[in-house]
Amino acid sequence: MKLSMIIATGLMMCSSFAHAQPCANYDASLGTFPEDQGWAYETTGDTVVITTEIRGDALYQNSMPGHTCPPSATNARIAAWQISGDSFEFIDGIVFATELKIIESEINQNCSLGYARAGVAFTAIDVNGNVFWIGFGEETVLLSNSTIAPVGPAVKEIDFTTTDGFHVYRVEVSGSSALLFIDNVLLGAINGLGNTVGSTNRVWIGDGTVFANSEFEIRSFHVVGPNCCTADVNGDSVIDVNDITYVLFRLGSTCPPCDGDANEDGAVDVNDLTFVLFRLGDPC
Repeated sequence: MKLSMIIATGLMMCSSFAHAQPCANYDASLGTFPEDQGWAYETTGDTVVITTEIRGDALYQNSMPGHTCPPSATNARIAAWQISGDSFEFIDGIVFATELKIIESEINQNCSLGYARAGVAFTAIDVNGNVFWIGFGEETVLLSNSTIAPVGPAVKEIDFTTTDGFHVYRVEVSGSSALLFIDNVLLGAINGLGNTVGSTNRVWIGDGTVFANSEFEIRSFHVVGPNCCTADVNGDSVIDVNDITYVLFRLGSTCPPCDGDANEDGAVDVNDLTFVLFRLGDPC
């Protein structure tokens, strides 16, 4: 991806919203998998072939065909990427966003428990076990504050065609409310917290519903916040073009001391440049 394109995309993704930890991003244009950029891959159901590959500037995954009810050992599967460990709380705010194109993805009721489920989802769970997620079908996008809830008060349904190309989906969470932006336009909101879950401090994206049944392409996904000030590499308390220049002049430098290692992965490389670009304008 050209530098000008990365900057333009980064500016589009940033907002004045107060963010929180964790701080992570994935950029498929670098030609590597999320596992190579700090995300863990979670998959089950080895008897089913799940195709995952880099296609041009996108990460492609296919876990079709869909599930059966009740699920069998051959199709009860998960294929998603996750980040966990950093402590964060929704009261401080969090933003997660992705540039995504759906090819196939089902939205229906879980066949055993009855709650809403989507073939592809982007989910955040805070230190208290509270959850917000956005789910993707082919003609519908779901915004929810509960993991076990029927389609109703805990789930907002937005009519939107996800299969006609790449779109940028961004969820801004503050306390017990969330806003959904699609291509920078506010299209949905939800208030209140639903049930808590057992896991905490976790963010994941992909087909994580156990009934893996989707086909999609992702160009990028991000989780950002005010504690992401490692992007302020020059230490002037603002994330701006000076930090980009700072990283550019240190690309390839040795670690330690890792001067310019914005994403703290032990190397000063193009991932640090992307990390700073997607945080331009964020407060410190």
